[in-house]
Amino acid sequence: MNDAYLAAIGAALGHYHDMMGVPVEAVPLAMPVNVRASGESGISNNWTSAMLALPTDQPDPIRRMQQVREQVLTARTGSSLDPGRLVAPLAAWLPNAALAGAGPGMLGIDVQASNVPGHPDERYIAGAKILSNVPIGPAPGVAMMVTMVSQARHCYIGVNLDTAAVTDADAFAESLAWGFDDVVALGRADTTTSTPSTDGAA
Repeated sequence: MNDAYLAAIGAALGHYHDMMGVPVEAVPLAMPVNVRASGESGISNNWTSAMLALPTDQPDPIRRMQQVREQVLTARTGSSLDPGRLVAPLAAWLPNAALAGAGPGMLGIDVQASNVPGHPDERYIAGAKILSNVPIGPAPGVAMMVTMVSQARHCYIGVNLDTAAVTDADAFAESLAWGFDDVVALGRADTTTSTPSTDGAA
């Protein structure tokens, strides 16, 4: 799901930049990845921030997802992990004033993305069914933070924009819908072209 999610964001950003007359090949993006080894024991996860060159000019959504996947796998080996992990012990000795401007922006990151798994079943508050759960994540020094939460077989996307960087919010909303439609259409096409089973299996 992460590959499709990031590929959709890439399509949206490419579409938006084209609308603004400034096409780009890729956009610097950071996202949390779990680098815990499959055989590692313990109850906690080992998360860090991976930096990707999110493809925005690849017209084929399948190839775009493959490009994303290749980068995510590389990130998990540690070659593109957040250098902030290396300097964090030193940062503890710096005064607050020196850290005030610290953040992903210092590393040239334009976009942050996060995918938060939710509960697979319907949820209720005081007997009232939760109809939607739109996440709005913080945007720490980046042009935008894109967050996805899944709940009860639905995915909800929230975007926190810096309007100084993304000057046309309506155009970006249109581009975001276009980008996700581009990727979701692959699943719809696969459903329509699949052949039903005739062997009686459920």
